Formats: sequence, structure tokens, C-alpha cells
Amino acid sequence: MDERVKALWIDALKSGDYEQGEGRLRRTRWNAPPSYCCLGVLCEIAVKDGLDVKVDPVYGTYNDEGAVLPSRIQEWAGLGSYDGTFGVDLKVNDSNGEECIVSNLISLNDAAGYTFEQIADVINEQF
Repeated sequence: MDERVKALWIDALKSGDYEQGEGRLRRTRWNAPPSYCCLGVLCEIAVKDGLDVKVDPVYGTYNDEGAVLPSRIQEWAGLGSYDGTFGVDLKVNDSNGEECIVSNLISLNDAAGYTFEQIADVINEQF
């Protein structure tokens, strides 16, 4: 992963500037700020960094992707997958307290209920 992008991403996840959501890169809500999955935060960083990305704030898409990382942003960040796959399997408890094994950031965000702070630590260790 690109070290500069990694640092920006970790800082953004730990900043408290983004409300965490699940199931979509960005979820637009009526009369409320949008929420983001951890990969949606990366999309926002790419846009702020000047990457040419088509953003649809109503549908919460980046280059027409709403649930997975667009390939353009994958390439910019130096990630090899659309779901933030990392090199190890982690045993975690899902939102129901059941033990499960995950190997990507989408699962940590959505199934395991990791906070952005916890996800930032995984990114720092695994990428």
C-alpha cells in the first residue's frame, strides 16, 4: 500500500470526522450527515487528494460503486482488492457475539463491528 495514502487513511479514521456506517461506501441520510464504511473514508480521501472520481452523493457512489472500492481508488491507494483483503485471517466476534474469521476490511467494518479506531490499527499492522 502507498505509505502516504496509508497515513492519510489512518489519520482520517482516527479523526472523528467521519460517522461510521455499514453496507455502503457512503450512506446518505435525510437531514443528517452521511455515514461511511472504512473504505468509503478512503474514497473521500482520494477525492480530497484530487483523484478524478465521479461522486454521486445522493446514491453514495464513487465511480458508480456503492459497496466495494472502485478500481481507480484501489490503484491510487496501492491496494490489491476491492474489499480490503489483508494477509491473515483474524478471529473476531461478530455483532451477535459469535466467533468468526475475517480477512478483509469490509467484514471488520460490517460483520465484526470494529470501530474506525480498531480498523485503523489493523490497516497499520496489515498493509
